[in-house]
Amino acid sequence: MRKRVADYRLRTVANATAVTNAIDYQLEPVQQETPQLARRIASLVYGLVFYSALIIAVLFVYGLQTQSGAPRMIMGYSAMTVLTGSMQSEIPVGSLIVTKHVDATTIKIGDDISFMYDANTVVTHRVVGINENYADSGKRGFITQGINNLEPDKEIVIADNVVGVVIFHNYQIGIILSYIQANPILVGIIVISAGGLVFALRVVVSEPKINKRNTRKTIDVSYKQAI
Repeated sequence: MRKRVADYRLRTVANATAVTNAIDYQLEPVQQETPQLARRIASLVYGLVFYSALIIAVLFVYGLQTQSGAPRMIMGYSAMTVLTGSMQSEIPVGSLIVTKHVDATTIKIGDDISFMYDANTVVTHRVVGINENYADSGKRGFITQGINNLEPDKEIVIADNVVGVVIFHNYQIGIILSYIQANPILVGIIVISAGGLVFALRVVVSEPKINKRNTRKTIDVSYKQAI
């Protein structure tokens, strides 16, 4: 009787060991699949962000100005490119500038502001003087000057004509966006071609997915064989 009990215990331990080994062996591919899936998801997210940013940039460039010539304002922010060299030493020609619409009472000497010079022209110059009650209007008037100009501008900029204060400017981004604006068809072809190439490479280098159902069936079979 004791011998039978001992034999039964030995068979039970052996069966449990066999089942554990079979499960560990069969689950190994599933565990390896998790980081691969995470990398694929991250790659898709990065690609989506890149192409979305590119599309937004293109739309942003086309929306810089309204039909009247005034810069388009989105949530108080406007963007435009510099066309002249009056601020060349700090904001070179071709730079992208972003302005924020602010209360005119917060503008101070030394700020760079963009303002409507006429119905179709926006100028960005530095504030070098302020008239607190310009022409008895009760509104501020700003004396401006291009930092590369020898004299201040002749016309006083009234508060109503101020588009906003410059909060950001970058030459490299401006050149890229100007190129996109000047060559929309070529840029579109490049974007579509790049997207197709990325998709093709992902299809070629992607590994076949592991069939989880087949893995579970194999575990079940291994378990029955072990028992």
